Amino acid sequence: MNDPEGTAPKKCVAKKQSGQPCVNWPIKGATVCRVHGGSAPQVKRKAQQRVALADWERHFGAPDTDGADPSATVLAEIAWAKGHLAWMRQMIGEGDETWIPRYGEWSDRLTRMCYLAHRMGIEERLTDAAESLGASLMALIERVLEDTPDSARPVVRESFMRNLRAIQPGT
Repeated sequence: MNDPEGTAPKKCVAKKQSGQPCVNWPIKGATVCRVHGGSAPQVKRKAQQRVALADWERHFGAPDTDGADPSATVLAEIAWAKGHLAWMRQMIGEGDETWIPRYGEWSDRLTRMCYLAHRMGIEERLTDAAESLGASLMALIERVLEDTPDSARPVVRESFMRNLRAIQPGT
């Protein structure tokens, strides 16, 4: 197992039924072998995210999280790189061709950042967060409607629908 810092276990951390330590290698990015849970989808997914974060750190340095979620920091880095590329594109468009080699380097860098962010599962986590927020909003609406007298429910329901449409992006 490639582990330059020496932080990964040398063998699976699980114990056999006999109580002896497992002698199998853990799956890449995890602490257990496939026999002891490494084949589980959630373990594989988390292991892939750990490997992707390690790749990010190897290529771009550790995300400067300041206590924040590394995903948010990675997305901020991607946004910054995108802005940097836009500025270089503008400079090239104004005739400053000295930026062309750097533009290619930064374009490759941004592509790699996006690829690693995808492997880290950031998009999936953002989708999960949005779904959770939507479910909470629906629960809130249902509770408000439960507290509303029957005669006023159609008016309140129509008000919710009208206001949800009004705040929806692209409308």
